[in-house]
Amino acid sequence: MKNYIIQDGCHNCKNVFIKYDYEQCDEYYCILNAPERPLCMSNGMDEVPSAWDDKYNEWEAAYNKWEEWKNNRNVISFGKCDLYEKIRGD
Repeated sequence: MKNYIIQDGCHNCKNVFIKYDYEQCDEYYCILNAPERPLCMSNGMDEVPSAWDDKYNEWEAAYNKWEEWKNNRNVISFGKCDLYEKIRGD
């Protein structure tokens, strides 16, 4: 390999939230001007409410909040918009 570089994109933007979970592809969401993020329902990130037992309504409400928050915020890891800001200067 010669002159290998990693292109900038959403994957290294300071305005991205990356959701990861077991056995699933990472999901990227733009957080620029977004309201506070609710639990993302990821087991791998320990963001699933402990309401699996007899509190299904609480779990369902948390899931619905996540679904509403992520709507129209998903981006592709190597995409880049005009408001891109690199996380680090390297």
